[in-house]
Amino acid sequence: MASLLNDLKHLMNSSDLVAAVGELRQHGDFLAPLDGYRKLNIKEIEVLRRQGNDAEDWSHIHVAADFRTEFIRNNRLLGRVNLGRFSSEYRDLGHGVCLHSGVYDSVLKDAHVNDEAMIHRVGWLHRAFVGRCAAVVNCSTVTCGDLTTFGCGTLLPLGVQTGERAILAFAELDVNLAARLVTGPRDVDELAEYHRLLDDYLDRIECPCTVIAEEAVILDARSIEDSFVGRQATVRNASYLSNSTVLSNAEYPSLVGHATTVRNSILQAGSEIDSGAQLDASVLCKLARVGRLAKVSGSLIGPNSQIGLGEVTASLVGPHTSAHHQSLLIATIWPSGRGNVAHAANVGSNHTSRAPDQELWCGEGVFFGLGVNINFPANLSRSPYSLVAAGVSCMPQRVEFPFSLIRQPTAALEGVPTAWNEIRPGWMLAENAFALKRRELRLAERGTVQCELLSKDIVDMMQAAMIRLSAVVERPYYSGQHIAGLGKNYITDKARRVAIEAYERWIDYYLLRGLQRQLTARGLTARCSAARNVLEQRSNDTTWEHQREMLLTQHPRCSIVVLMERLAQQARTIAADVERSKAKDDLLGAKIIDDYAEVHAPANQDRIVRATWDELAELEQDIDTIVAT
Repeated sequence: MASLLNDLKHLMNSSDLVAAVGELRQHGDFLAPLDGYRKLNIKEIEVLRRQGNDAEDWSHIHVAADFRTEFIRNNRLLGRVNLGRFSSEYRDLGHGVCLHSGVYDSVLKDAHVNDEAMIHRVGWLHRAFVGRCAAVVNCSTVTCGDLTTFGCGTLLPLGVQTGERAILAFAELDVNLAARLVTGPRDVDELAEYHRLLDDYLDRIECPCTVIAEEAVILDARSIEDSFVGRQATVRNASYLSNSTVLSNAEYPSLVGHATTVRNSILQAGSEIDSGAQLDASVLCKLARVGRLAKVSGSLIGPNSQIGLGEVTASLVGPHTSAHHQSLLIATIWPSGRGNVAHAANVGSNHTSRAPDQELWCGEGVFFGLGVNINFPANLSRSPYSLVAAGVSCMPQRVEFPFSLIRQPTAALEGVPTAWNEIRPGWMLAENAFALKRRELRLAERGTVQCELLSKDIVDMMQAAMIRLSAVVERPYYSGQHIAGLGKNYITDKARRVAIEAYERWIDYYLLRGLQRQLTARGLTARCSAARNVLEQRSNDTTWEHQREMLLTQHPRCSIVVLMERLAQQARTIAADVERSKAKDDLLGAKIIDDYAEVHAPANQDRIVRATWDELAELEQDIDTIVAT
């Protein structure tokens, strides 16, 4: 928990929102004239009146020292209004809109419009601070009530709809911090300190005005209230933006787009909501996207995740997760993300005339197929990169086998309830390696630092699963009574043997690949004395130390040469499995579609398959260098 508090302090101390509001606060009252501002003189008032402007009290209008009247036309100025300097330089806002700065055809009350900002045809601009070079064009209302914290402090009922795991949102909240707050363990004193820090943060960002930051663009929006719109963000054709924060910067501009509704929410830099989507009491992390009529409420959506058409409620969704189709994801804790929710998947069959207080814990990379039903409570956190096949209904259960396939049973077995499914542990490794390689390459193309699917934690899960599968008295099929972690599924003995072999191969590949990388990075060959030291000496690299200790246990007497030759063999088998799993599509497709072979490239020409063989060639070249005499 101490590290959690340190992370929280770091996020809050480096907050762009805190800095922006702090800059506004340093002048005291946000409507207090900035340094160098002055009152209008009589001549300027006369000119402004001739240009169609009227003021409730001209003495309450303050302007920049070098203010020019020609860019203020046809406005109603009420209360206190501050106006910066405007010029005739045009700015292209996109979509055919090119305007110069100034205030035109608008009603302003208690507002500040900074230098070179554009206010065009705004029905009601009230208690708003518009930053330098920002644009508010053709909008109904941009307002603020009393005081706002821009959606920070909103309760997020992550994991359980009824709020037992709820946490408070703030603008910089990330997946890792949210996961630690949601899943515990919880120290009462340190949680109290967490809430104290959050209260202090909310005090620092409390603000009496809506803020449109420097170079932000608000175009054709209906209503903006109690919100912070960050630098170079765009709000275009949005229906409603209320009590929310839109963080943005030059490198990662954010978008609130067409017909969207955003309430009590936070969009971090580079995130987008568009195409009629709705966001309520939620956080979109950096580069997350919600679109195509999707509904997200009470949730945190991790970086680079994409939600479209479906519904996500009360869920913590990690990075690189996709839900592109009509589907439901509810009350799910999925911090590792990287998964997929297919069309008509119902991940949230959690109550029938009972309280909606159940949940799902989900592992990295899990794929929910077409039309699946996941009944709660469920725990797949130790089944990363598993596939729940199309049409499957899963009873409440805990499954602990990585890279599994859960599918409808192929036969009725004595002693196995008819509602149970068949599970094939390690099936993704043994029979669908193409899908795994495709995921790795897609993550790499997106610039993901950790794009490889095998990690220390996942390999440990594989090792534990393999041990449980091996420690049995052989029989035709097994249930949870015989092998722990199967959940409400059965496994055949043939599938058990295949799983053990697949786990062994990929664990071996993970360990040996680690050794090869260490040797290559240090420019060592297999026969030099330093090479053996790499394997026998402790390391501060946690991943390599994990690999090194397992290598010494599983291959205690093998030479470096033998280990590298074994790596080449395992890597070639995996590459062949990638092509073989893709080639299944060729065989099946040709049987069903007459011209399938003419339209679809064969497996050996597939981009992912070719990339896999190219990667193998590079690896074999490195291995040849290491084992060279």
